[in-house]
Amino acid sequence: MAFPSSPDLSAERYAHVRWQSVLPWAFAILLLLVYLPSLSGGFVVWDDPWLVVQNSLLSRGGTREIWAILTDFSFSTRHTLGAEYLPLRDLSHVLESSAYKLAPQLLRVDNLIIYVVAILLLREALLCTLGRKWTTELCVLIFALHPVHVESVAWIAGRKDVLALAFVAAMLWAWCREDGRLVGWATAFFAAALLSKSMSIAAIVLVLVFDLVAERRIAWRAFLLLIVPAVVIMPLHWKVGSLMHMVGTPAGGTRWTAAATMGPVWWRYIECCFNPAALSIVHDVPTRTTWNGAAITGWLFVIGTGIAATRTWWRNEEPAWLAAWLTFVAPLIPVSQVLFPLQNRMADRYLWLSVLALAWLMALLMRKLERLGTSAGLLLVMLFAATTVWRAGLFGDSVSLFSDATRKTTLSTTAPYLLGYALELRKNEPAARAAYAEALRRNGQDDAVRSATNNLARLEVSRGALVQAEDILRRGIQKFPEDGKMRDNLIKVLFREGKVEEARRLFGFPPSSTKTPTAPKPSTAASSAAEPYRHKRRSRTQKSIRLF
Repeated sequence: MAFPSSPDLSAERYAHVRWQSVLPWAFAILLLLVYLPSLSGGFVVWDDPWLVVQNSLLSRGGTREIWAILTDFSFSTRHTLGAEYLPLRDLSHVLESSAYKLAPQLLRVDNLIIYVVAILLLREALLCTLGRKWTTELCVLIFALHPVHVESVAWIAGRKDVLALAFVAAMLWAWCREDGRLVGWATAFFAAALLSKSMSIAAIVLVLVFDLVAERRIAWRAFLLLIVPAVVIMPLHWKVGSLMHMVGTPAGGTRWTAAATMGPVWWRYIECCFNPAALSIVHDVPTRTTWNGAAITGWLFVIGTGIAATRTWWRNEEPAWLAAWLTFVAPLIPVSQVLFPLQNRMADRYLWLSVLALAWLMALLMRKLERLGTSAGLLLVMLFAATTVWRAGLFGDSVSLFSDATRKTTLSTTAPYLLGYALELRKNEPAARAAYAEALRRNGQDDAVRSATNNLARLEVSRGALVQAEDILRRGIQKFPEDGKMRDNLIKVLFREGKVEEARRLFGFPPSSTKTPTAPKPSTAASSAAEPYRHKRRSRTQKSIRLF
């Protein structure tokens, strides 16, 4: 073993064995307590309603819907299911829908139960790798209580993350068992992880990492068998991603500029591992077309530490540094924007496996400097537990969650837009107007700005401020001339202001020279004229918004 128990630790090992049957229950209770503030919350206004509750394929749960989830790769079905192929996630919601009403509190409890199971399975894998001693339990707690997991556990739409984590942990448990590998089960669990979250592909590296730490010889035949699910399932993810255009143009236009854009993000990911205050459901990642100091040093740090860790392992046979580096970097490669330019450039949940690197570093520190390592480990556990409680409370309330994200960002239009929508649902229209105005002030050109424009104009109309509503819509149409809903809303405002001739022209009617008409009802000609706009596909953020 790379982290053997010294003779003076035999008493520690004996005491630990006596508590083996109690500790899993203690871990489960502890996780329940720290996530308790989130369990009474409702649906988060980002993705939760349309992806789960209002999703006809999940709520009906009939044979036809289940068959569509598994085999239908048409655009409409995949769009309804979130533009992904995640059948196990979707089937879990189908089971919940058939068993009980999809209440947010019950769905949150289910997420937490899955997470507890994942932690207990990962604990067994770590005990088989680091040794059955108290220091290993401390490493498990550091991972389990890290606040980066709150986004996955306390957000109903994060089901894919906790489900994938449970299957990855089961794979590692089957692979690392002290009485022999269960290769068949490990392969099956890895396949299930891939059917829960496509980024689970990075978990294949963890198998090698666990063997590296335990100084086990790699069973290459078994490892090749483990790769089979990736060869079969990943093309399905690629097919759906291509169909739904989930992979777009690299940030800045080229992979070189994408790498420059993501250089500083490496530093931010490292900060998120140690500084819970840096976590946010939305992050600013500005596009860079040239390299600056942060971009260069970010990539140099990643590459340089990898070389140094490999050299340390090769010369001194010390695997902890290399294990930590592989565990941190490998899960982030699929979301690094260089290989696959994704829509979302950074998210807390992308660290779902990377924070396991802290366990290897903490185990090393406690082996080298036992007192210092134990003190540092306990300090991290208390810090992470307190921050998890706080962030779990944020995810229990959409207003608090997106208020926090709005404060922590300066470029994101999604954060203030969703804050405004959450405030509007609470009937707090003055605060909602201020949030929508902040989204427009940030001057983006995305779907959040489209929706914020329409919603802010509607709120201005509701309080009789027609001139302000007209100005908001005109500026919006200059930015989004193809947006038919915005154009229709401007027509309605113009009619209310008495600007009938301009409204008629926008609607497609010829000017009137006789009398002032009332607002016309859509005729065949008018509907035909507006057809290019009315059939534009709405984005996710517009799905549940009722406009004028």
